[in-house]
Amino acid sequence: MEKHTSLSKDFEEFSRARGVDPKVVTSVSDAHLANFYHARLRGFVLMESTQKAISAAMTDYFSALKCVGRWQTGRDADGHVTFSGHPNKSDAVDAVKRNHLKALATRGCVVMPVDPFEVGQAAAYYDEHISGSAAIDPEKLGDLCLSLLSMNLLLRFDEASKIKREHVRRSRDPLGSLTFMVDIREITKNSLHGHRYRLESWPGIAGDPRVDPVLILGAHLLVRGEKPGYLFGASHRDRRGNLFMNAEKKMDADALMKRFRADLTAAGVDLADWMGTHSFKRGGVQLLKQLGVDDAAIKEHGRWSTMAAYFAYLAVCNRLEKRRMYASPMAALVDVFQQGGATAGTEIHALLVEMMGKTA
Repeated sequence: MEKHTSLSKDFEEFSRARGVDPKVVTSVSDAHLANFYHARLRGFVLMESTQKAISAAMTDYFSALKCVGRWQTGRDADGHVTFSGHPNKSDAVDAVKRNHLKALATRGCVVMPVDPFEVGQAAAYYDEHISGSAAIDPEKLGDLCLSLLSMNLLLRFDEASKIKREHVRRSRDPLGSLTFMVDIREITKNSLHGHRYRLESWPGIAGDPRVDPVLILGAHLLVRGEKPGYLFGASHRDRRGNLFMNAEKKMDADALMKRFRADLTAAGVDLADWMGTHSFKRGGVQLLKQLGVDDAAIKEHGRWSTMAAYFAYLAVCNRLEKRRMYASPMAALVDVFQQGGATAGTEIHALLVEMMGKTA
């Protein structure tokens, strides 16, 4: 509380120095608060968790002024500017926070962690945003579908976002159960590039509409329709909240993660801000591991060239992965065997010397 009081006092001094009444919220309060973040964060020593402290203090500050909900601005029927919500929960403030963390990561002082997306979180998302809804929101259903499909096929976002409606067709597995074939191969001038995938239900959770990728993709196709174009197209909402989908334009990663994190938070998922576009592939790897699939099969499924690259996805988040290529001596050893030895002076050799106390 003492830190919150100090930061609140700093904000009031910052405001008055610029001729702004800190107790009055206006349509530009979010921009003013973003400027405070920018000025305050530049003065902190790297490695300190300052962003969260400022955010908590400012949340309390504006909550005391009865500001609640996501910050929104617009114009009424007469063209007058309108605003509502919490200035701390605005795009302007989010951008400053994000850029601060990126700056720290660039200087090697802190890693932007990416946590895995889990089936339990998918279930919570479904229960909050889809289950029992009178009308399914196509955007929220599409976001859930993209996340589960990426988990199941071990795809990165840039791979999943390229899938078009004409790349997907219904199929059956050897037991007659519904599956989908996803063909994202591209014809170039001299060759056929890409991969063909079979989307199948995970063993043990097949039939659960909240987390079964086959059922969710089927529902997404019903809502999306058969028009050609991207399977997960771009979307936007007008000032009245009306949704417009554009299958001719690819989904934007930043736009996806912004709303997906917000929707996960609304569903009660802790630390949703640490979700990234790699969270889906990371979560898929860890789920397959929990289901008993062996490492070699997962590595092949995910198309990794080394065991080290695969093992990095088994970590709780990507902190070790970003710190160095080899997150464990086991990963290094496996690649030593596969590559026929480790050359002195390489990272793999140095890791084995450091962590295993012997010359590789």
